[in-house]
Amino acid sequence: MIQKRGTFEIINERGFHARPASLFVQSATAFVSSVNVKNLSSGIIADGKSLMSLLMLAAAKGTLLEITTAGPDAEDALKNLGDMIAGGFDED
Repeated sequence: MIQKRGTFEIINERGFHARPASLFVQSATAFVSSVNVKNLSSGIIADGKSLMSLLMLAAAKGTLLEITTAGPDAEDALKNLGDMIAGGFDED
């Protein structure tokens, strides 16, 4: 099984609130691979395909998130989700 990992910083002013988390879940569920998101400050790990789980990360601007994807499309999933975070979810 292919596994990929990357670290991304939340750059949008309002952080990883409901709207960006919802967009993240929509993108994550389009992939077969599993998606886990870890808040590197708190150590909390969330299921990247669960909105409620992601909101528990409480990731404000500047928070580093480690995304781990595992499965046949892990590389594409990591790139897509990482690009969303790096782009500030088109908020700013």
